[in-house]
Amino acid sequence: PWNAGGLPAAGPLRADLRPELLATAGPWVAWARPDLGGGVAGGAAPPPPQEIWLGVTPRLGADSVVTAGFGKRSRWLGPGRFGAMARSTNATPPWMGELAFEKVSPRLGTLRAEADLGWMDRPRQDVQRPGLLTMDARWAPTGWLELGATRLSLFGGEGRPDVDVFQLLVPTEPHVYDDPDRILPDQNEIAVLDLRVGLPARLRPRGVAWAEAWTQYGGEDVIGQSLGPVPYPSLAGIANLGGAEIAFRGRGEQRWIATVEGARLMDDTFRWYVGHRVYHDGFTQDDRVLGHYGGPDSASLDGALAWACEHMRVRLRGGTTRRVGVIEARNGKVFSFLAEERRVRGGVEADGGRAGPHGTTLRLEGGALVEHLTNADFVPGATTWAPQLWIRIGVEAPTLRRRGPARDTP
Repeated sequence: PWNAGGLPAAGPLRADLRPELLATAGPWVAWARPDLGGGVAGGAAPPPPQEIWLGVTPRLGADSVVTAGFGKRSRWLGPGRFGAMARSTNATPPWMGELAFEKVSPRLGTLRAEADLGWMDRPRQDVQRPGLLTMDARWAPTGWLELGATRLSLFGGEGRPDVDVFQLLVPTEPHVYDDPDRILPDQNEIAVLDLRVGLPARLRPRGVAWAEAWTQYGGEDVIGQSLGPVPYPSLAGIANLGGAEIAFRGRGEQRWIATVEGARLMDDTFRWYVGHRVYHDGFTQDDRVLGHYGGPDSASLDGALAWACEHMRVRLRGGTTRRVGVIEARNGKVFSFLAEERRVRGGVEADGGRAGPHGTTLRLEGGALVEHLTNADFVPGATTWAPQLWIRIGVEAPTLRRRGPARDTP
């Protein structure tokens, strides 16, 4: 269920029907993935999440485009392959309004800036319906280099005081002191910087199709510092993510692709995603974080080896995740369960597509994964095996266009 848009794990068998519907009219775009029913055997679970989005993408000249829209849709911000520290597809997406601008320049490359504003809509144990602000900026001067910065802010909510708009936009005083009753405005922050570097084509050895590495450096909280009389925000509770990928050419369009990625999200004072003095549930929906699938107080390592051609890909993958069960972090000390949970997993997955009749395209995906848990749910000695098998069948229909009266055809 990780990186599955919040889809829950439930029982030994489940079948879902979730078509994807897309409609366009000039610059307007409407997209939806409704849930048309599903069955669960062996356990009850909440219904799968629904995604829906309506937006407009007018062009400002030949090299610039604006995107404005509203809805629920999963986002992935950053270069990570297996996880993303700020926003990924791990949790049910919240309701968000989006405004983005992108420009492609022959001299400056690609520039993109985005701001999303919405609220966390799933039930919580701290504050209901807190606001969520996402800000993301990216610059790719060439195809082999990209720099990005992402910020998430959690604020407001039912029963909370009015928001300090200036502090929301520029958190120069991100922490509130001498407020034991929690009656003053407050906000929770995450900020992430990322870098992706590829090997330019002229420097690649013979037989290498591409090679690149990436990293993310982030803080789970923002602290106020000053340069003389000028205050400025700084990162605290540092975490890191890094990875690399290389692809070798085979016959024709065939490629062999090796990928590895690791992440560490641990800090004794500023716990990642959760533990804020007001927003205890933090950046979670239905107990799944909006960012990296490992969640708070975790360290993960993933790898994959894939063979791919024009119409098909087969990939072997494996990984391990270590999680510390933190009970409370107070005054620089962490109180945790005696046992750490460890997960080791491995499996195979494949996907492919073929042209079908009447302009349709048939896609088939499937895979098998086995996961071994030690000290499951932080219970010493608890060992669990969790096998998974899945199949997805997709049919892409041709675009349907509204036509005017026929003239030359019957």
